[in-house]
Amino acid sequence: MERRISIREKGYYEEDYQMRMLRINSTEYLLRVMGRGIDDSSCYEYEVSGKVSMSAMFERGNMRGRDVELLMDSIREAIRETERHLLNIHCLLLQPEYIFYEEKKFYFCYFPPSKENIWRVSTG
Repeated sequence: MERRISIREKGYYEEDYQMRMLRINSTEYLLRVMGRGIDDSSCYEYEVSGKVSMSAMFERGNMRGRDVELLMDSIREAIRETERHLLNIHCLLLQPEYIFYEEKKFYFCYFPPSKENIWRVSTG
């Protein structure tokens, strides 16, 4: 069975080059995403079957030193992959609930409406 998560954003959905780039190119570190409009909102759905969120890993106490190294490597590769496909690196969601793990690799949600700066540390 396929498992998905959804992120909704106020505002009408308009497909731009970013979504086209994600659809026509295969990516190794970015979760597969599908965008659509629902009423006056944009909805982005990510396929997460077989993966566990990083926030769930924290809750279970399953994060070890090697996992942190792997996370840093995966972030670096996701940024490279994003740049290679001419996408905006600031659209990578780096909150634990949007980072997923499966088989020694972390995967990231690419969210085109994001206005965050990934280099700025959030203080909650």
